Amino acid sequence: MLGSKIRELRKEAKYTQEDLARLLRNNYGLGTDRAMVSKWETGFQEPQVHTLKCIANLFGVTIDELNGETVINSPSLSLNNVDFAVIGDIAAGFDKIAVEEWTGDSISIPKDFLKGHSQDEFFVLRVTGDSMYPDYKNGDKLLIFKQQAVDYSGQVAAVIYGNEYGTLKKVEYRKDSIHLVPINPQYTSEIINGADMDCVHILGVPKLLIRDIDD
Repeated sequence: MLGSKIRELRKEAKYTQEDLARLLRNNYGLGTDRAMVSKWETGFQEPQVHTLKCIANLFGVTIDELNGETVINSPSLSLNNVDFAVIGDIAAGFDKIAVEEWTGDSISIPKDFLKGHSQDEFFVLRVTGDSMYPDYKNGDKLLIFKQQAVDYSGQVAAVIYGNEYGTLKKVEYRKDSIHLVPINPQYTSEIINGADMDCVHILGVPKLLIRDIDD
């Protein structure tokens, strides 16, 4: 039942098994691969509770909807939540957030998702537009871990460049340029070179994707 539901949701979203594995790796830090997704869907192996929560969040459903009428209670997940203001736009000087940059919304996130880090090391950003579709949809909320560099070329990051323009893009480093690459093929990459490369600042990388159930 569970495997069939995962397969159904994956196909509705037009994801391949590799797509689903990649989204779970990139958005939730899971060590998933295509073979693991295949085992879930065939019923050979069931996802752990934490993984189930991530799958449900990705597809915008509840765990009950994934797993029928069974309610799963996990002793490994803390009931303690932390509250974050939801930021609508990235702006220069992010550590001094202006009131108008706050969407007015806030969100509670289980402390477990911080993985031992302090709340001050994160912020929550609302995705605007569809340049990063289908991995990130308009209105999605992302828990961003603050860091000043990407872990590898091609990693998705919240970026400021030109000292004023904020964006969420894949950051690719080339020999003499930095490419800010959208996932949606309908958009073109922003190529930054020369002295302008000094104006590219990484704010952080997504660690958790939060998607409303009715989206």
